[in-house]
Amino acid sequence: MATIHLSDDSLMQYALDLLDDDDREAVAAHLAGCEQCRTRLEIVRGDIAAIEQVEVTIPSPPLSFPVQRRTNAWAVLVRAVALILVGFVTGWYLSSQVRNTEVVSFAHQPPAVHPGKAIPGTFHVCEPIDLR
Repeated sequence: MATIHLSDDSLMQYALDLLDDDDREAVAAHLAGCEQCRTRLEIVRGDIAAIEQVEVTIPSPPLSFPVQRRTNAWAVLVRAVALILVGFVTGWYLSSQVRNTEVVSFAHQPPAVHPGKAIPGTFHVCEPIDLR
């Protein structure tokens, strides 16, 4: 018959005294009759003792915090007005440049047909010829 052993979590909770009374009694009853689980419990207790001996040092935060520069409301206003003026002047300059240029149309225009002259790359419409 196969023996059911305690889980590692149950052994750890037992070693740390985290189980409620009913579960603690059930684990203790199993440990009384199971050599393998008692050996594993001793290993868990050794691991817990080793972990408790580790010293953890947490560095303290720096005592001096960076000083945040205060923003002057007038400085923000002056920057905003300057930005608006630069945009206005740039727009005015570009619009004056557009007004001074010629509008060129790239619309397709049919070639001018001159009677009696052949235009290279084009076909001429001829009168029908009776070939009888």
